[in-house]
Amino acid sequence: LLGETNDPTPEKKPEVKLGPMKKPVKMVPVFSTSVSAGSGAFPDAFYPIDTVPIDRPDVKYAFKVEGKSMEPIIQDGSIVYVAPDPDPGNGEIVVCIYDGFFYVKYFYREKDRIFLISENPEYVDIMVDPNERFEIIGVVVEIRHTPKRKKIKKG
Repeated sequence: LLGETNDPTPEKKPEVKLGPMKKPVKMVPVFSTSVSAGSGAFPDAFYPIDTVPIDRPDVKYAFKVEGKSMEPIIQDGSIVYVAPDPDPGNGEIVVCIYDGFFYVKYFYREKDRIFLISENPEYVDIMVDPNERFEIIGVVVEIRHTPKRKKIKKG
């Protein structure tokens, strides 16, 4: 009645099956310069300082984001994972170098003009001057946020 038995054999527990765990495909470099979600970040140096495991074969770079122009999509302090793509489509988020500064912005091409657009409406769009250096490093394919602490007021 109580579920007790005189059988000394331990009761078999049901087997728990977990789905396959994703294993990192490779280690990706995290670069020393931060990309700006704001007014641009001028790199003092540009070299890998760390590596992170990633399970996407298309990702080649990781960058830390500083600034708030892409919030709430990309938060200040997030890490963006970038796949090389020299010809992104309209609306894709890119990491690029423009006039010596690193940016993370939405990409938009209209005929022969290119715009870098922020998510946050407090930041103005950037129209790329064709006489300035402009290079697309790649397209953001994954964003990892650092959890923010909640400010709690008691009382």
